[in-house]
Amino acid sequence: NANLNINLFNSQSKSSSPVTLSYLNGWNFETKADLNFILNKKKTFFFGLNTWQVSKGVNNLDRSSSGYQIDASLKLFLMDKKLQMV
Repeated sequence: NANLNINLFNSQSKSSSPVTLSYLNGWNFETKADLNFILNKKKTFFFGLNTWQVSKGVNNLDRSSSGYQIDASLKLFLMDKKLQMV
């Protein structure tokens, strides 16, 4: 099972507040992937891999830096799927 998302957006903002930048215009890019694998025929053992990444860019009234994250998980069902271990 795979779920992939890609977002590309432009942010333009104007502000008259002295504590923010007066004008920003720029692009930002985000990706996300959620992958889930069944590891046995009984469908009681699963492996998950989730990632996201964001580019350096403009977001609302500020500039943002790039970042990423990767998470992995295991899920096991026992006792006729009445007990779940994550």
